[in-house]
Amino acid sequence: MIRLKRKLKTMDKYYIKFPTEVGTFVLVEDDSKHISGVSLEPHDIKGLINQETSLLSQLKQELLAYFKGTLKEFTVPIKQKATAFQQAVYDILIDVPYGYTVTYGDIAYLMGNKAYQAVGGALNKNKIMIIVPCHRVLSESGLGGFYYGPELKKYLLDLEKSNL
Repeated sequence: MIRLKRKLKTMDKYYIKFPTEVGTFVLVEDDSKHISGVSLEPHDIKGLINQETSLLSQLKQELLAYFKGTLKEFTVPIKQKATAFQQAVYDILIDVPYGYTVTYGDIAYLMGNKAYQAVGGALNKNKIMIIVPCHRVLSESGLGGFYYGPELKKYLLDLEKSNL
């Protein structure tokens, strides 16, 4: 009998809700001990276990420090389901330093691509806000889009610039 090794897919497992001055965050950990979600409510938590694991607790502390302006780089391990294109966008974005911005076109250029609109589409699918800092991406003509709205995007950018 031949046994084939099957790659198991990770699944979201634990979550906590975390109130902040900008809204209530839902923090999600997958079953392989990676952060797989950082979002604002509402968030579908069906099937997840409400349990503050050590990793979720670490992320909560890091987010508190981020909002105080004392944390510039997150250390929690992350993993999100993404296409190869989306992952390439996220890999570039994670290297954009705290307090700095890039444009959709900059990311497309770094990817050897001219599809800056596709970059925006990938950012719209980002499930790990702030850590994968899609708020640091601007349009050529201004603020650009943000899943949670322009007010929160501006707030996050101003927070970072004031703590450089």
